[in-house]
Amino acid sequence: MNNQGIGQQQRREFVRIEVSLPVQCRKIREEDLPERQEELALRPSSLEGMGWNTARIADKKRDNVDSEGDFNLLSLRLLWEISNKLNRLIDILEHNDLRDLEKWEARSLDLSGSGIRISSPREINVDEYLQLEMDIPLLPIAVVACIGKVVWTKSITGKDSVRWEAGLKFVAINEDDREEIIRFIFQQQRMLLRARLPHGCQV
Repeated sequence: MNNQGIGQQQRREFVRIEVSLPVQCRKIREEDLPERQEELALRPSSLEGMGWNTARIADKKRDNVDSEGDFNLLSLRLLWEISNKLNRLIDILEHNDLRDLEKWEARSLDLSGSGIRISSPREINVDEYLQLEMDIPLLPIAVVACIGKVVWTKSITGKDSVRWEAGLKFVAINEDDREEIIRFIFQQQRMLLRARLPHGCQV
């Protein structure tokens, strides 16, 4: 890819929209980061999950993938998920730290191909690493798993509770999953633009 192409790709990654989506979070120790990054690099992308395979079956001419191939891709994804969970349990038992079993739900506030801003009921600190999982509402749904590094935080005190806002930069993500996020962002931008246009006009 030439410099112009690289610049265009970087600009696409930094396009950001406000969106509220549930995000499953789990803290990762820094010493475990290389292993988690390797797991994500080997993880089948959301395009190889059940929904995408359904789309591929519906368009065999384009992808030249039969039902057996789709089943194998789905099996690969399920096996990766099982292996990942077993590795995490073994790691937790070795460190004797059951707190790492905890997983909690935050909400996205805005999203781009390079990072995310979330609102969390649990405290988050700068330079921490979080493993994030979220469903991107495309057709089919894209299930994205990634690791983000916390670059800033602030506490928001409400009447009866405190929440934490945090900005995270993606440090490990399957590039196909990143493209799905970017596709969703541009889809939402087109919908917003279409809603603002006079009746009868098209984008």
